[in-house]
Amino acid sequence: MEKKPIGHAIAELRQKKGMTAAELAEHMDVAERTVEEWECESTAPNAEQLAALAELFGVTAEELAEGHFSVHAYDDITRTKQVEREQDLFKLICRTVALAMGIAVTVLSFMDRMDPKDAVTMLGIGLTCLGISAFHRKK
Repeated sequence: MEKKPIGHAIAELRQKKGMTAAELAEHMDVAERTVEEWECESTAPNAEQLAALAELFGVTAEELAEGHFSVHAYDDITRTKQVEREQDLFKLICRTVALAMGIAVTVLSFMDRMDPKDAVTMLGIGLTCLGISAFHRKK
């Protein structure tokens, strides 16, 4: 375990999570300047803020306050970012399939090469993909 001042710990964990100071400030409902002050040790978060930061970063409040946190926090953050990237990719694929189906139906219908039953099936697949991407939630 590595011991570091709380401000350095906040900055390091924030960066590992891929967040900017502005994003952390918005998440914590404080001014960006407040986050900067925490990170340069001008001020420190209160107990409520410390608990919220610890939960966000996947460490205990005690670990964060004392600057002792193990590598597990980094692993959790890395895993979370990977899951978010995979979810974003899934949504992109669903939207792309929906767009491709719509374009295919339009072009093939225009060329008079599509049976109406096939068009309905393809549009149904496209709409299903759009629905999945619209209602897919990050956990």
